Amino acid sequence: MTSLDHRGATGPSLVWHDAGMRIEYVGEETITVAAGTFDAWHFCYGHRGSTALGSNDTNEHPPYEVWVSADGEFILLKAQVSGT
Repeated sequence: MTSLDHRGATGPSLVWHDAGMRIEYVGEETITVAAGTFDAWHFCYGHRGSTALGSNDTNEHPPYEVWVSADGEFILLKAQVSGT
């Protein structure tokens, strides 16, 4: 991972995720970003709708939402995380 902190506050490291890590396929969407409009696949790491604020002490992280190109190349088009 590039950071253990969801805010990017630590350096890169190798991590092991417990078997319970959830990756949800949300669905197909058409999104517009600065580079243009794309057909995308939307995924969520963690539990959608979670109100977790994020804490390195409790290993709690808010959900990560990611959109990748639906052309078979899976290029990251957009990513967002909630929490503080």
